[in-house]
Amino acid sequence: MPNGNKVADGKLMGWIYKLKSIEDESPIAAFYRDLMMFRSQDSKNVKISKTAAAINYWLNNERNNLPMEITKMSFDSYSIPITKDGTLPIKLFGRKLNFKRLKEKQIKWLICYGERDDLVEKETALAPLDYIDAEVSAFPKGHVAIAVSWSNPKSACALHTRFGDQNYRGPVRYQLDLDAELDRLIIKSAKRKGKTSSMLSKTKSIVKV
Repeated sequence: MPNGNKVADGKLMGWIYKLKSIEDESPIAAFYRDLMMFRSQDSKNVKISKTAAAINYWLNNERNNLPMEITKMSFDSYSIPITKDGTLPIKLFGRKLNFKRLKEKQIKWLICYGERDDLVEKETALAPLDYIDAEVSAFPKGHVAIAVSWSNPKSACALHTRFGDQNYRGPVRYQLDLDAELDRLIIKSAKRKGKTSSMLSKTKSIVKV
């Protein structure tokens, strides 16, 4: 960069990540599948979903260069295994990260993964379960669908709902339920201590912040 900072070329990194999917599907088949998005019985009325159009535009026009440290973190996370005691291959603010710290801090965790994700496989997404308990929600489709398709409140797996035969919770539903649970605990504690309603509201706002 003009200011001397080093970055990894965004387009180049995009191709590197794309190489991962070549292990599981033929590039020709993927190209044909993309072309089929434009197929229509009425060639004058071709319909493309907003999601497909947005992702296509993003891939072609809005890939950003990545700072080298972020690129290194991504590469190390992909190529270096987690240690037997649960220590991750990356550090944060110079400190080691270990899954077991979540349990020490009593932090609840929801892991969401795509059943047909060819970028982050199920085994990779669920690796933390070897070290700590966590709730798991399996979304159909792949890597991007959780961020786009299921963000639609009317979708089959809307993020603020429960879905599937296993009654999975979406990440928004999970956080809303945690917030409701916190409210119940605060109310219970306040009633036990005989606090007034105004004190209760103040306590809830402090805890949330």
